[in-house]
Amino acid sequence: MTHDTILRYYYYELNALPRLTEEEQQRLIATVPFARAQQLPQVERQAKSRLIEGHLGLAHRIVVDECPPLRPDLVQEASLALLEATRCYNYTGGGDFTAYAGIVLHKWVKRMIGRDGLITVPSYARAVARKQGRLEEVRALQHPLSLDRLLDEDGQDEGRPRSLLATLAAPLLPLQPASPAEETKHALVERLLSYLSPHAQAVLRLRYGLLEGDERPHSSREIARALGTTPAAVRGTELDALRRLRALVAGEARLAQHKGRQCISLRAEQPPSTLAQERQEMLLHAYHELEAQGVPRITVDRLVALTRIPENRCVPIERLRRHSWRLTNKRGKAPRAWQGREKNGKEREGKTLSISFPLGKKKSMKRNPLQEAMPGSSKPLLHKGVEPMQTVRIYRLTHLSPTLFGRFKAAQMEAAQVWNQCCELHKQARTAHSTWPGQTELQQATKGRFALHSQSVQMIAQAFVATIDATRHLRATHPKMRMKYPWKTKRFYPVHWPAQAVSKERGRVVLPMGRGRASIVLHLDLPEHSGACTLVWNRGFELHVCIEVPQAGQAPGTNRATVDLGEIHLAAVTTNTGAALVVSGRGIRSLKRQRNMRHRQLARKQARCQKYSRRWKKLQRAKNKMAGRIERRVRDLRHKATRQVLDFCIKEPFGTLFIGNPHGVRQENKGRYHNQRMAQWEYGKDIDYLTHKSIQACIESFTGSERGTSSQCPVCRHKRELPLG
Repeated sequence: MTHDTILRYYYYELNALPRLTEEEQQRLIATVPFARAQQLPQVERQAKSRLIEGHLGLAHRIVVDECPPLRPDLVQEASLALLEATRCYNYTGGGDFTAYAGIVLHKWVKRMIGRDGLITVPSYARAVARKQGRLEEVRALQHPLSLDRLLDEDGQDEGRPRSLLATLAAPLLPLQPASPAEETKHALVERLLSYLSPHAQAVLRLRYGLLEGDERPHSSREIARALGTTPAAVRGTELDALRRLRALVAGEARLAQHKGRQCISLRAEQPPSTLAQERQEMLLHAYHELEAQGVPRITVDRLVALTRIPENRCVPIERLRRHSWRLTNKRGKAPRAWQGREKNGKEREGKTLSISFPLGKKKSMKRNPLQEAMPGSSKPLLHKGVEPMQTVRIYRLTHLSPTLFGRFKAAQMEAAQVWNQCCELHKQARTAHSTWPGQTELQQATKGRFALHSQSVQMIAQAFVATIDATRHLRATHPKMRMKYPWKTKRFYPVHWPAQAVSKERGRVVLPMGRGRASIVLHLDLPEHSGACTLVWNRGFELHVCIEVPQAGQAPGTNRATVDLGEIHLAAVTTNTGAALVVSGRGIRSLKRQRNMRHRQLARKQARCQKYSRRWKKLQRAKNKMAGRIERRVRDLRHKATRQVLDFCIKEPFGTLFIGNPHGVRQENKGRYHNQRMAQWEYGKDIDYLTHKSIQACIESFTGSERGTSSQCPVCRHKRELPLG
């Protein structure tokens, strides 16, 4: 039986196989780990067989692309490679099986071509030859060519038989001596390379073909294989070496002695500097204050927390020795900047020490206006264990251009795709009863696949994992709520940027969108201590920015107060000292009634219009504008009311605040209008606002149910029966 007959039968059976759809492939991939867990080998074999049948067409295309004309032995090798791919594939990893099978097939077919001595012809060369009618000549090139074959058909070349091997061994041109200019350039290159490390020299010589007898440039993968490292490490070494050489040629670096040889040092010489007189006094005062408190070991961290001195400042050794400072870090060792500056236990006279303060978190170095000032100094002190708080400031993005509006919309749609991908992976794991993907797996599955900044994609994956954890907790603790895991497909989702990804420059905010894509630039003047940003749609685009706010170092007092929330009176504060405060909420109540009335009027007008007509859309825009304006006014009044409560607590002063939770008041049916008022009573936001402001004022706050507090004595806990009716 000839090859053509075998291939004809193969094509007939291949066309008879049913096509594998994307849904069926996902179902088969989820079936394999389930069958393994349930110990069903027959079901696993059937699923793998269907995967192999669905990808035989892919194997045939790869064989045709790599080595035409088609040979049955290559088709057989491709089928075996497909079998190996189904055996080694990680069915619980969430990757693309088709892409994995394609990589394995390409590797196996190329290995087969190299074993048979064939020559791979690129696909673009075959396409050009097909247009020119020379396809058969190109296919003939794939047969192996012996090096002992004579160059001409008669076996003679200038009267002597000459083979291809002899021709390659002979020099093509007579060797000529190099010119003096080339020798000078070669000597300059060798001298510059001598300033690098041996490893960097080897990388550059291989990368740019500077070896004697081997002038072929090598790839990063080849260099990594030769040096026993990774391609990424090779590229990093190459960039660092080129940066040093360019800096040396430009005069931005200098030569220094290191281990008996000259090397390139990028550290520019800087004149020694000292602290200002005011900062030196702050250091001395902080040291004496800690010494008076009986601190057993004065560390650099304690001095930095007290004096707010920035990093990489210099202090004269004579001044340190004069006051007998013994400064160590948390591990009991001298700071790294101090090491190497002392010799034989004697300090060098007239030198300076560069003290680098290891704080770990950069935000603890920021200024705090509420900190207590040091006596004799205008610089504030940082209370022990106190860190700045973060709050959210909202910026309305109005008057956007159509291009910028479209970019915002596209970014939120891309963020929704990231959420949908995480949701789909989690749903597959749930239905297959396999291990649920964690944050690392979700970040790997979404890495480099979406038109967003990499850290924005990671923050979406973190938010999804947090949602899963919260849902699992609520399902266990509150089964009556019947919480569902994320299942709904989103069309839009907020875009997050962490603090390290946001840059502020001259009244502008630059929000990156990933490598190779233009960043979003907003003309906003953010505060100095602003951090992460979030692009939110709330009847218009808004930018939510995290701002660091000052926090008190200690509680105002030791008294106790309770807050009773209400719908008419927003808060009623009672204390153990007899003082009381009632904060009215009638302003918020009137705004909500105005919103309901205006909403009813617009809804009646919309009912008389054709849905999605121009008149209907105009009324809808008016409704959104009205609702957004009232929502902002309500939020402003709620902030002012809760701030009034906290100012009262600070003035009295109080150290403990109990906030009653009126949960359950909505369960009883009290009529249409009363039910509407109860449904629109946002007591959860009142609790959140009071809690956040009490933490900022260093007042301990907690909440709980108010049930039974009117009939129970707070001292002896005796509960009396209330009369009915």
